[in-house]
Amino acid sequence: MLPTSSSGRHRRVPGSARSVVGSRRVATILVPAALVALAACSSDDGSSNASPSTSAAATTATIDPTGSSAPTDSSATTPPVATDDAAAEATRAMFAPITADVPGCTVAASRGGEVVFAEAFGAARLDATVPMTTDTVVDIGSTSKQFTATAVLLLVGRGELDLDAPLSSVLLDLPSWADEPTIRQLMHHESGIPDYISLLIERGFSLGEVTTDADALDALREVTELEFAPGRSWAYSNSNYFLLGQIVLAITSDDLGTFLADEVFGPLDLDMVMDPTTAIPEKATSYEGSGDQRVVADSGWQQLGDGAIQTTPSELVQWASEYWSPELTPTLGDRLDRAPTALGVPGDGIYGAGIFALDDSELGRVLRHSGGWGGFVTAFAVAPELEVAIAATCTSPESASSLVTAGDPELELLRIWATTAD
Repeated sequence: MLPTSSSGRHRRVPGSARSVVGSRRVATILVPAALVALAACSSDDGSSNASPSTSAAATTATIDPTGSSAPTDSSATTPPVATDDAAAEATRAMFAPITADVPGCTVAASRGGEVVFAEAFGAARLDATVPMTTDTVVDIGSTSKQFTATAVLLLVGRGELDLDAPLSSVLLDLPSWADEPTIRQLMHHESGIPDYISLLIERGFSLGEVTTDADALDALREVTELEFAPGRSWAYSNSNYFLLGQIVLAITSDDLGTFLADEVFGPLDLDMVMDPTTAIPEKATSYEGSGDQRVVADSGWQQLGDGAIQTTPSELVQWASEYWSPELTPTLGDRLDRAPTALGVPGDGIYGAGIFALDDSELGRVLRHSGGWGGFVTAFAVAPELEVAIAATCTSPESASSLVTAGDPELELLRIWATTAD
């Protein structure tokens, strides 16, 4: 039986073979999505030339036409992944430095909405060592924002919410500055509302203790003025998506996690949960630091909306088909509802509904979002015109920064799987 929320509604919870388990959220400051989640780097020790079979401990998934997967030993004599060999080899080479005794990474790719590659490297836990697998659950941090935006757009499509209404029309107990930004400006990070994470840290809260929605709202109520006039500039702020989650709660009486379980994860059969408190046995432990200085990253921060989804890269790349063949109401046009602006969005792109968008000479329109929380580092990118998506996550910034890549890892992975099909 699926666990239920306080409202009595069922929640989908991620886990191996879609088993019913729970989750525990861990925290460090969310990485702005404008930053590349898996840091571009080059190897100084020649590991880019190392054989993946000897330099990386990998658990692979054999993909069948139904999309199910079974872990196999990467040293098996039969091909571990039923997809094109060139893309698989190039992907493994990027992750070759992730050995069995370091925090692990998982990567997945899809074409046409079907997972064609999924592989894991390194350790899900180091005490005692447990290998990372393609079913290992992670916190995807700010990559969650596209799902919060989806909830908002679903309410807009039903006529229950007006994107051009002021924030104060829905959340009635905020200061007078809430009369200025519209809900659309929150979704596009054009509101001028300061980041609640920084506000809580300034108030003396540490990342290792519990903070609640009430704490975040109290911090925002103490704000006396916005950082800039709404619509006149652009600044990534987690407050925008935390407040969008509060809007969903105000309209539906369901917390955002419950709404997504009922309206998005369940209908799309996605093994995901937005819940910062339930325990998931299959969830990886995340780490910060390296070597003797490596420590477990942990937190009791409980806010929803700006982050908090627990899932796997394989689920993320299956979700990506919503960007070219949506089963839900929001279309790509709904998500990217404005022309490029000169408001300072990095990379001359735009920030749509919880997703960055840019144009690439090889891939066409590219959608992407990174995330970082509690040592977890996530990258997600989609080429909707080609119907290709990739997702990768590492359980520490140390592992993410060790990847063998000459440039932008998200775009590099996307090009690998968009151009090397058999």
